[in-house]
Amino acid sequence: MTINRYHLNSKNRFALLVFILFTLAFTAPTNAQDQVKKLVPVEDYLKWESVRTTKVSENGNWLATIIRNQANDYKLLLTNRITKKDTVFENINGVTFSKNSEWLGLHVTLPGDEIKKMRKDKKDIPVKMALVELSSLNYKEYNGINEFNFSGTGNFLASKIKNKEGSILSIKDLRANKEVTFGSVESFSWNTENDNIIIYLSSEDKMANSIQLYNASTGLLKVLDKKETSYKSLKWINEDESIIALRELKTDDFKESTYEMLVWDNPTENTRPLIFSQEDFSSFPKLSRIASGDIQVSKDGKRIFFDIIYNTPKNNGNEKEGENEKEASNTSKPDTKSSEKKDEEIAEVDIWNSQDRMVVSNQKASPYKSSKKAQKGVWLVDTNKFALLNDEFVDDVKVQVNNDLFIGYDTTPYEFEAMFGRPSQDVYTVNVLTGETKKVLTDVANTFEIDPNNKFFIYLKNNNLFLYDIEGTISKNITQGLEASFIQTDDDHPLPQLPAYGFGGWFENGKSCLIYSEYDIWECSTNGKMKNVTQGASSNLVYRLGGYQFTDGLLDPKENVFLSILNQKTKGSGFASGSFSKGFKTNIFEEAQINLVHQEKDHDFVLYSKSSYTMSPDVLVADLNFKNTWKVTNLNPFQSDYYWGKAELITYTNALGNEAHGILYYPANYKKGEKYPMITYIYERLSYRFHRYIAPSEEDYYNTTVWVQNGYFVFNPDIEFEPGNPGVSSAKNLEIAVAEVLKNGAVDKGKVGLVGHSWGGYQAAYVPTQTNIFAASVAGAGLTDLTSMNLAITPAFSGKPENDHFEVGQERMEVAPWVDPDRYIRNSPVMQIESLETPMLFEVGDQDRNVNWDQGLAYYNAARRAGKPFILLAYAKEGHGLRQEKNRKDYHQRILHWFGHYLKGEPAKDWMVKSIPYDEQQEILKK
Repeated sequence: MTINRYHLNSKNRFALLVFILFTLAFTAPTNAQDQVKKLVPVEDYLKWESVRTTKVSENGNWLATIIRNQANDYKLLLTNRITKKDTVFENINGVTFSKNSEWLGLHVTLPGDEIKKMRKDKKDIPVKMALVELSSLNYKEYNGINEFNFSGTGNFLASKIKNKEGSILSIKDLRANKEVTFGSVESFSWNTENDNIIIYLSSEDKMANSIQLYNASTGLLKVLDKKETSYKSLKWINEDESIIALRELKTDDFKESTYEMLVWDNPTENTRPLIFSQEDFSSFPKLSRIASGDIQVSKDGKRIFFDIIYNTPKNNGNEKEGENEKEASNTSKPDTKSSEKKDEEIAEVDIWNSQDRMVVSNQKASPYKSSKKAQKGVWLVDTNKFALLNDEFVDDVKVQVNNDLFIGYDTTPYEFEAMFGRPSQDVYTVNVLTGETKKVLTDVANTFEIDPNNKFFIYLKNNNLFLYDIEGTISKNITQGLEASFIQTDDDHPLPQLPAYGFGGWFENGKSCLIYSEYDIWECSTNGKMKNVTQGASSNLVYRLGGYQFTDGLLDPKENVFLSILNQKTKGSGFASGSFSKGFKTNIFEEAQINLVHQEKDHDFVLYSKSSYTMSPDVLVADLNFKNTWKVTNLNPFQSDYYWGKAELITYTNALGNEAHGILYYPANYKKGEKYPMITYIYERLSYRFHRYIAPSEEDYYNTTVWVQNGYFVFNPDIEFEPGNPGVSSAKNLEIAVAEVLKNGAVDKGKVGLVGHSWGGYQAAYVPTQTNIFAASVAGAGLTDLTSMNLAITPAFSGKPENDHFEVGQERMEVAPWVDPDRYIRNSPVMQIESLETPMLFEVGDQDRNVNWDQGLAYYNAARRAGKPFILLAYAKEGHGLRQEKNRKDYHQRILHWFGHYLKGEPAKDWMVKSIPYDEQQEILKK
């Protein structure tokens, strides 16, 4: 149809307008707001994506972002920052850039469903790497490579392949396309500045064991050490000018091996190492050995710190500590009784004594299988001297590798109270050069680092921070009288000394340091004067160092740094930039979660992410002022096709009279004026997650988005606990918090559910015995009998008793059960079982090493005896959280069925309402 618009009269114009509007109504594409949306079906959960990591090339021109979906499929989004062009590589789950920014090494994986099938079939998952030439984006795969890295120049690639004969190291010249190989390679390490690589070759018979230095650009190979023994801790030190390794040394006198330390200074010129052997130093503790772990080296490579631990003599260990090794190894006269004993069957018994400061199970879990503590030693390489940094008074030291003075601690006067969560210590200074110790403070809760000039440090005592002058032996209270809180007074754990907000570090000149208050960053000068740098308290803004890259752990007052910003009330966030010498300005602040992803000193840009409950956390690029922003990723654009819901921050006064917050998530298809059921998920304080994005997941059994998709409000209130009454105070706080939500009129008062896991599971088990505001409850891996749990040993916490955790930790019970049995009875779900009217679904894993599953069994038995509505789900071969996909999905579905029945009136499943014999249960599961 052709219309000449210049010859229409008014009547025809009106008729035409009606015709056009009618036509558009049926033919024009609808805009985003008018599109017909739907709830997210379960089968669509798998396509949701998230960023796993983002790396940047040395020159800043390339961005490599690993993205994973919920089907466990990985891909690499490779972005040219200059052209903004993207290239996608499928099935990549790790990346490494060469230092010259010419190459990209990729860890190649398989699609998630293929890996899942191979694991089910118990097949080995193949390992691959790929190499990408960035100038051409040419991609080539290599099979069997599970470890690789580029040389310091980026011109060579070392890759290790494992086969039946052992490990083969290939060193490839990336420009000349040539390679050399080394067999039987245990480990390797490139120099970060050049093409030198150190290689540890290891054979089964140890005949060929050696450390070699190879220059990939010249082809020169040097053997640095070769012995029939093992080597450990091989690495470059002293800004890659030197090499260190530990060489195993076995003796006939002791059960465990010790080590010799080898250091090659300028190894390209000098292949002869400096050697530290404990036999050369009379001051080295007898019956002791050098531990292979936790080797620390100063920046200049001249001080090497290591642990010294007990070495067990082979002849029955009857020697007294302090005997010299000659006496300990004197076995010239045969021990006939011992020989006879070896032929007998030895009893398997552990002897536990109530005087144990470290219980036997904790000793067994320790690296040394003993209650003996490691000592700290230092090798002064230049002078070949040894200093022991612990003596009969100092039982621990805080190592600062570049300092001459350390802080040492003596905890023995307070070790009994420390066993129950109330540690303290006397403080010493320790001279690294001489090992001399000097007591400077008594009964101190915490200390922070000594300044780089070895003159001052900050410590915490009596709810104040003090500056200690080491030379003048003077303490100055630096926080008293200031209109700011430096102690976390809102911490509801019943500790004798609440923690400080924190220490930001020393400036490199040693003249001042940074200290955190509740809101601000303060600069403390060594004269004791305090200066508020950020002035955030009046605006409820919390400032902290954000993304700062320390040089040797020290701050530069002139260097540009970023400060993170968080609004305590709204949970909005952002960043400020500037220097401590010139001040700071806010670059970005939004009512969203802003995280700094990447910022290098040599780059003129930043990477950051921005998210909220309704917005996926995409990665963005901006200049240093957070301007000229563009998006690197565009995750989950299909979200707009679905109903989603929203998050709202709720503020109320809790049962203790303090301001509290909670997150209220709305049903995805919420319609004003209608009533909805609500699931209340609890732990401790959860409102900090207000701007967290939550993708729907069938394996995340407590998934907020799945619940809102199923038509529920979801409420996450902050819980503040009263010491000695954790259950009672949780119940009171929940009554107030839920009542606050009910004021909006959209939640059905009779259709509110409760759910929690672990400590939240305890509350979800206990609270329904105190109030009937919840129509149903789900408790996962929760505590139910506080007395028995207080006296338990927890394998997950290195075999430690629960006493300290109970008195001042998460349980906040303050005292032992026999001191105040009433409070333990009052706050134990099993002891309140007669008051339970709410249907209870309780989940346990029968191998839980954190909260033993007998806590769930105790509640089940109590409910069974008392005739209360209770279902126990016991998952086989599972721990504190469910790991197997089949079990995660099963629990997820059962929670939906549970709340579907009790909160929405859906028909109950058979397992909810009747006893099903075990054999029938198994048949049902198979179907």
